[in-house]
Amino acid sequence: MKKLLGLVLILALPVLAMEIKVDKMSPVKGFDRSYNLHTKSIEEQIVLDCQSFVQGLTIGKGSAATFFLLEPQDCESLFLRTRESIKKFQKHCLDIQDGVRADYTCS
Repeated sequence: MKKLLGLVLILALPVLAMEIKVDKMSPVKGFDRSYNLHTKSIEEQIVLDCQSFVQGLTIGKGSAATFFLLEPQDCESLFLRTRESIKKFQKHCLDIQDGVRADYTCS
């Protein structure tokens, strides 16, 4: 059911292709495993939510937001890799196109 919900959400959204360079990450108030990803690449709010029932990456706010479903282990892995890049004072890039295609340490 969860995968079907994610597929429906992704199919309903406009196609989005971009590279996001995350400069820093901060916890979302009131959540233990949800993080605001800060970037100069785009102006929209970016949240990596690894705590909610439906986990994923949200770009934007409200009805204009684009959501990408992540499996719990993929969400946690993305968080850990992003945190590791930032700890090394580097940026972490996310390649987005119909989902999170790749992520890696970048400059």
